[in-house]
Amino acid sequence: MRSGCFCSAASYHSHIYPYLYSEHSSADAGAIRAFKSADEINAMMQAANWSPAWKSGTTIAESTLKRGTTVNMVVDEAAFKAQISGNKNYVGNWATFREVPSQAFVRNELAFIPSLKSDVSYVAELKIIQPINEQLGIVGSQSGAAGGASQINFIYPQRQGWQYFAVIGARRLL
Repeated sequence: MRSGCFCSAASYHSHIYPYLYSEHSSADAGAIRAFKSADEINAMMQAANWSPAWKSGTTIAESTLKRGTTVNMVVDEAAFKAQISGNKNYVGNWATFREVPSQAFVRNELAFIPSLKSDVSYVAELKIIQPINEQLGIVGSQSGAAGGASQINFIYPQRQGWQYFAVIGARRLL
């Protein structure tokens, strides 16, 4: 909760960011623990030589997603083949609660520019099997891609997704 706000974190979040709160709540995903400035997180990302991922001027919600929550993750062909064969080491750190209808959506609204991810031809539906910390916010623009969709950044060491996710579905994007 921010100083000067005499409301619960959930009511504050639903008042200021109804789109994100709605997605998080409808997924029955878990409790929101805190909020951070997207600009603050983007500055930390830039200090680590990463591209800023969040829309400037917005707020990021931090929560722990509970078991049974489902998310959609864009993956390349190699990760798709590994996942469907049972190798969950190819689960990344970024996903969305949103339906992912096409590669055009991935490129524009999720701002997956080719220099960051060249192949965006599949989406995997994942179920959380172990509670996992995450940040939820609005995608920032990237090199001409608008952004604007919601995104989840899972907080765990790279290539450790097998501990947290089960692949329950996957499909090719056109």
